[in-house]
Amino acid sequence: MALTAEQSAQSFYTALAGKFKTYEKTFLRLAEDEARHAATYSELLRTEGRVATSKDKEIAESRIRALVGMGIMDALKGPDVSEVEDLRAAVELALKLEQNTLLFYQNLLLYFANGYQDQIHKIVDVEYDHMLQLSRIDYFE
Repeated sequence: MALTAEQSAQSFYTALAGKFKTYEKTFLRLAEDEARHAATYSELLRTEGRVATSKDKEIAESRIRALVGMGIMDALKGPDVSEVEDLRAAVELALKLEQNTLLFYQNLLLYFANGYQDQIHKIVDVEYDHMLQLSRIDYFE
């Protein structure tokens, strides 16, 4: 799910870069971050011993099922850029995407054993930075 979310976010930001040339560099930078995150999750999936205790795994799976039930996981499969009419709508959609991603990753942290949580914490830090970058975009210019 995390790998799919990151790949979708990468495609989303790449499409926004093509649509809003004024912020092309910003959106491409966000897309590059998402590509790196996808690579990290891909590596974690290949690593043995990455899962936390059975109790933590059970809690994480329960919370993620709740996110699925709320439609948050579907929202992470990628917003439709063709429906974005202006920069304000793009930023609002991107902020919502980042918020949903953070909610998912906060719960995903429980799933991984301590040695692997550091990598996810780094990704979470970058996702928070994305929110800050997006919130600084002046869509009234």
